[in-house]
Amino acid sequence: MAEIQPIISATGEVHGWGSHPHKWVSYLGAPVRAVVRAGGLVVVMRGASTHGGHPPYRKVIYRRGRYTHRVPDASEQAAIEQAIAKAQGEV
Repeated sequence: MAEIQPIISATGEVHGWGSHPHKWVSYLGAPVRAVVRAGGLVVVMRGASTHGGHPPYRKVIYRRGRYTHRVPDASEQAAIEQAIAKAQGEV
């Protein structure tokens, strides 16, 4: 199985939470949007909302012509945490 290589977007911004019907992600660059549309793993750090026990990042997905966000599954979470640690020089 191929290792998941997440892209951590420095510019992406999350809007909307929970069951809000109009959740979206803005400020993604064209290359990052292309990766999302191709099914790649792109991550944006979530904003001020820190409740709920979820991780501080969201997976970006392309759905119905829009870029929206979801909580990543366990395998994606492990890859994301490893990429974040590597980016911060902890590994």
